[in-house]
Amino acid sequence: MGVQGAVFISDFKGWVKVIKKFLIVLLCALLCCSLAGCGQPSSGQATPPEVPEASAEPTSTPTPAPTAQTLDKEVKLGQLTYSVPSSWREVQADNTSMTFYYPYEENADGYIAVATQSMDGQMTESEENLLNAFVEGIQESENVSNFSSEKMTVAGINAIKSDFEMSLDQGVYSVVSYSFIEDSKCYLFSAYTSPEGLDEPSVTFSGIIDSISIIVPEDDFLKDKETRNQLFSMANSYNFSGITDLANSYIETNSPAETDTVYQFITLAEQANAALEGCSVESDEFDDTVVAYGNGVEKITGDTNIVPYLEGYSLKVKLGFYASDWIFFEDVKIKVGEDDYVSFYFDYFNVDREVDNGISEIATTRLEEDDLAKIVNAEAPVMRFLGKDEKTRDHELTQEEMAACSAILNLSTARKNITDTINAWMDENGISKIS
Repeated sequence: MGVQGAVFISDFKGWVKVIKKFLIVLLCALLCCSLAGCGQPSSGQATPPEVPEASAEPTSTPTPAPTAQTLDKEVKLGQLTYSVPSSWREVQADNTSMTFYYPYEENADGYIAVATQSMDGQMTESEENLLNAFVEGIQESENVSNFSSEKMTVAGINAIKSDFEMSLDQGVYSVVSYSFIEDSKCYLFSAYTSPEGLDEPSVTFSGIIDSISIIVPEDDFLKDKETRNQLFSMANSYNFSGITDLANSYIETNSPAETDTVYQFITLAEQANAALEGCSVESDEFDDTVVAYGNGVEKITGDTNIVPYLEGYSLKVKLGFYASDWIFFEDVKIKVGEDDYVSFYFDYFNVDREVDNGISEIATTRLEEDDLAKIVNAEAPVMRFLGKDEKTRDHELTQEEMAACSAILNLSTARKNITDTINAWMDENGISKIS
């Protein structure tokens, strides 16, 4: 289950649905994975002995510890750290952002679960409303009863503590759950106490919650969220001179150390501006779009059959032609080597066909940077439009088309170098990434 993933919802109702669905699915996944012991032990830990599947009547009843366990292992999660007992088994569920901590040999005897849902910086609604959606999501789970909740803070973050019971085949589990949002990530910390009353998870849980703290990055050009947002916006609108101005202003005001990332952005912006010289940029304030083309290659013509371009951070290409007869193409192949091709496939209705000063057939699609690089590095690439009834049309790329492909590739690489540098810093500091 892809609990942590990219979700793009523009309105509050959409986010409420996302969060509710996240929690309902998550609760089921937590129970299924935790009781079955799915996933693998976290790296750095010894492989635990095989654990028999939980049954309604355990063969033995472990003796619960009368006091909370020592929290001697620190864990980093996003922009948070928390501590757990190193003696507990730790299992990371496969392909998810869920981690389970088991104090007992039997999974069903109780455990603590930690999970996250990334919102990728797309939140527009207040955190309070989103936290309320958390509560509604738990309440709407069919296995939940005796639900209550209260507002509080965790590590200075607004949070909601929920207490409820959850019915399973093994019996009714008592659950305490803390949900909160930090830097566009939803966090869920939950303690499950078994029907047998083995309460070590709940006894230790309050200490785990108290151990949660925010990772504060060192002083840097990228420390300020508004600065990061500005850099992303400038990079995706090809305003590289704006990046240079922002960086110089920061240097003048702060006199940063040589290790500060600001100096990288001075260099990256210079490289991007050099790449921009081979391109023309068109802006549409009404649609809030910015598009970059290779100089002189902005549209399909009689001589131009390929138009690569950047729209924001998306690399795209127009493929087509003007001719005297129809091809009704559905496939386009560009030969870039002896047995190497860059191929595109289209549904019949995805190709625009017009009769205006001759016949035209034009299609637009996304383009991978690696494929564009193959075209740029080919000696004399030839493209073939393949249509019905084995009709074909061949076109050898012109110098102008090749120059446009090279210019757009350089610009795409320069833009990506900027955003990759930001994302790498954010990842290193446990902050949610942006595209």
